[in-house]
Amino acid sequence: MHVSGGWIAHQSELVSIDLDKICEWEGVDTVLRSEDRGKRSKADEDLNLLGEKSLSERLESEYMPDCNWLVVSPEIETKEDFSLTLDKSPDLPMLDQILFVHKPSNLLTLPGIGAAKLVCLASEVNEWLSTDELDGQRILEEGRKSSKRNLRLEQSSSKKRKKKKTVYIPRPCHRLDLDTSGVMVIALTPEALRLTSSMFEERRVQKTYIALVAGHLDTDHGFVEYPIGKVYNPIHDFNEFRCHIPPSARGNVQSTSAADVSTANHLDFVENSLRNAKTEWKVCKRFEISLNNGKMAKYTRVKLKPHTGRGHQLRLHCAAVGHPILGDDLHAPELISRATPRLCLHAEKLEMEVVSPTDAHSQLSKAVATSIPPF
Repeated sequence: MHVSGGWIAHQSELVSIDLDKICEWEGVDTVLRSEDRGKRSKADEDLNLLGEKSLSERLESEYMPDCNWLVVSPEIETKEDFSLTLDKSPDLPMLDQILFVHKPSNLLTLPGIGAAKLVCLASEVNEWLSTDELDGQRILEEGRKSSKRNLRLEQSSSKKRKKKKTVYIPRPCHRLDLDTSGVMVIALTPEALRLTSSMFEERRVQKTYIALVAGHLDTDHGFVEYPIGKVYNPIHDFNEFRCHIPPSARGNVQSTSAADVSTANHLDFVENSLRNAKTEWKVCKRFEISLNNGKMAKYTRVKLKPHTGRGHQLRLHCAAVGHPILGDDLHAPELISRATPRLCLHAEKLEMEVVSPTDAHSQLSKAVATSIPPF
């Protein structure tokens, strides 16, 4: 699949990329590309007048969750020179109190509004933890026993600590968008949720994504550092994430097609919403596929590393530099959004420090969880 190109894995099947749409997008005149945002907005407005829904709204209202999630076994890199006594553990989660899983595309991380959206990654994982006697129940019980051991140690050193009587339900420590797939972390105990969530907030978890983007990037490695904020959308009556390209940098944007879809002027942003954002990218492979009509479809497989955590950051930054992600129905031109049946963005790897319990002591380790990209 990576050699010849032209295909992605989607819902347990190989699906062809619509290469004609990529060629059509590449062939559109630059001036026409810059008008793409207006055309899409006008099209959405016309749909609203007719009482019809846009593609995004149809996907949301006709939510059919893909429940093919999987448990991911992480690789553990032990730091031999750093062992800890059980009563002096750092502010890191215990390895036996977290669970790494693969979330498929088209599955919510947490429940949404309405009965149809109660099915999500959190609900599916919890059902498995409570019903699967062979693995699920064993993993949950081991996590709870680990938590009780640590809690007794903490209480012995601090008499002021009070027990919480509420029943804890395992939940994800972070989120992935509905249409993004990849590896995630589930906290089996409240202590693990608190510690792991703090690590994500403090950018102490390294995340690596794989994406397919339209066109060919000129260089093999680089950074995108355009700020991201929220802009009011009068058609749908909500604030949407947009990217701001300073006037001094607009000459560096390779294509205005996606940039105009995903960017806005400084004065358009909601007050105090604009924040710095940084994404690192590295080319994995450039695809150039000949079609029967003699045209050439070009797209690129890239590795993305977010150095900040802004809303829709990877989508917006790819679009802002003129290489929107295939299948992105929110920030890519219509031709690119319809080139694939899903968003071609996948959380491939999570790397984080953890404490690995042993018989005599706790060992500081690094957990590396990987989910194989479907493209």
